[in-house]
Amino acid sequence: TSFFSGINNILDKFNPGARQLINAGKAYLKALHDITYSKRLQARFPFLDMRREQVTASVIEPIYITGY
Repeated sequence: TSFFSGINNILDKFNPGARQLINAGKAYLKALHDITYSKRLQARFPFLDMRREQVTASVIEPIYITGY
């Protein structure tokens, strides 16, 4: 095993919640990077609408087939 994997094993033994904390921090940073990237795109291309339109059930009307 390498030196760093040995440190990770020791960290997991003494503080098992540390792994969850590290993973939560990585997820937070990924979300932060994604938000800043989308804001940069909006600033560079203001004519693009980055929002997705949501289709709800109230928008869709039932279709009635007649003639049978």
